[in-house]
Amino acid sequence: MYNFFSFYFQRGSIPNGLGLGELLVAFQTFGPYIKRLREAAGISSQLELAEKLSVWGAPASTSMIAKYEAGEVKDPDPKALYGIALICKGDYFELIMKLVEDKYRLWKNYPADPQRDLHDARWAVLERSLKRFESIGGISAADSIERLERLQLLAKAKLIGQEEMLDVHGLAEWEMSFPNLEKFWVAALDFADNDNADILGAVARNLSSGAIYVYFVPPTEIASHGSFWLLKGQLEQLLDNSIVTNQLIAIPMDHPKLQALNYDYAIANPHDLHGAVGFQCIRRGDRDQPAYAFRTQTRQLRDVVSHLATFIDQHPDEAIKEKAYGRPRPPSILLKEKD
Repeated sequence: MYNFFSFYFQRGSIPNGLGLGELLVAFQTFGPYIKRLREAAGISSQLELAEKLSVWGAPASTSMIAKYEAGEVKDPDPKALYGIALICKGDYFELIMKLVEDKYRLWKNYPADPQRDLHDARWAVLERSLKRFESIGGISAADSIERLERLQLLAKAKLIGQEEMLDVHGLAEWEMSFPNLEKFWVAALDFADNDNADILGAVARNLSSGAIYVYFVPPTEIASHGSFWLLKGQLEQLLDNSIVTNQLIAIPMDHPKLQALNYDYAIANPHDLHGAVGFQCIRRGDRDQPAYAFRTQTRQLRDVVSHLATFIDQHPDEAIKEKAYGRPRPPSILLKEKD
């Protein structure tokens, strides 16, 4: 578990305005959570819970339970907490997380903490990855759901631990921050660049810095009122028309051929054999917009770049080919040399 105190003590400082005396605040989540557990279990009084806990093997009193529920105990007995969870048929892990949230998630009240947003993001991953489901894949039987939940958590751990993953806003930040960007390829049936302000801003900024953008899209999206046509119009309002004309390229690619890729792709510097980086996007939601993107593995990225290069090669304009490749020979040939 990430420890707020050790992070700052290792650096010899605590955020401005954050005194140790001020850290000792009442537990506003943990206490009410224990009370809800008790009431949900049909235990009407603190005395009754104290008696059950004592019989179970963790000596308790009414005043102790009252202090727990009021959030006044800063270091509750772990055995007592485990007993409360068992007696109230609650989730011991969730109970502990409520305690951790109150005891260590202190940056919420201190905007001067320079890593506050990072702390919040880490906490969000922890909370949401541990979310429990009433059913998984249509199965809700008690004996099966626990086994499936365990396997689902292991799958989540593997995913989070092994994959570089971004959402649409993260993709925009990556696109804007990518070092020495020369070319950027987008292969998508319906891209988000003209719908998402963050991505549109990244495209405009990179174009103004001299990058070439190549969109592999169905011919209908290049025609009037298609997504590429709309994107071009938006960029012409933000940039000099000569930039858009010279650096924004559309490569026609039929619907079935784009679908055969299985994913949408965003690829930075595809012409650079050693420095190319790509993400493959998964679509979710009512509008079927890109929701998540995973870093594309090197060999798969080579295959995708080589495949897309064949469509550039079919373009009748040699100047367009050279701009899109950035090299006199297509990436497909260069990739074969690498292998």
